[in-house]
Amino acid sequence: MNNIEMLTALKVDLGITTNAYDSRLVEYLDSAQAAIRREGITLTSSTEDGNLVVSYAGWIWNRRKTGEGMPRMLRWQMNNRLFSEKLSGVPQEPEEGDPGSDESESAESEES
Repeated sequence: MNNIEMLTALKVDLGITTNAYDSRLVEYLDSAQAAIRREGITLTSSTEDGNLVVSYAGWIWNRRKTGEGMPRMLRWQMNNRLFSEKLSGVPQEPEEGDPGSDESESAESEES
């Protein structure tokens, strides 16, 4: 799921039909991605990871008004995603530009 698709999904989830908040929503998507990575999750371009980012960004948006803590459903999604990645032993396809996507590392591991 690319950034445009995530922005569109976030706007639908929040019921926003105008482009007036796009720059703020993009910042929330970026913040959500950074926060999820800090949890140790290697994000990919999959729909599942895109939906996780959209859910997190939606919570950030709603938290401004309500001040509520992270919803249990979102915490479970993140835990399940992290456990799945760590138990498989192999991170799933990293996004372009991530430090883990360096092809030289994979070439070195193939030589061992």
